[in-house]
Amino acid sequence: MKQDAIILTQFDPIASSPGCLAAVDHLGGRILFQAGVSQRVNILALQQQLLPCVVLVDGLQQLADFKQVSADSMISILPMTAGEVDAVLQAGAADKLLRMARGESA
Repeated sequence: MKQDAIILTQFDPIASSPGCLAAVDHLGGRILFQAGVSQRVNILALQQQLLPCVVLVDGLQQLADFKQVSADSMISILPMTAGEVDAVLQAGAADKLLRMARGESA
């Protein structure tokens, strides 16, 4: 399955719940990370991250006006500090970082 790369810039505690973590990407898009009754690993891992961070996910679904990651999706967090990701965003190189994270050629 194809992996998607996302740069998360903030969490939305108002739209979040025990079964769902709402986040915003670097383009202002909404992303909902779902959790199952016994599967909260993805949400717990994400909540511990300093933002911005780069996340690789499989199973990203585009819905009406937001994207959703199912509770059983695999999530990986790129080993970059928030400062490093922020520097990439400030340099306008987000697309290049996302292509590199997905393993695509520049």
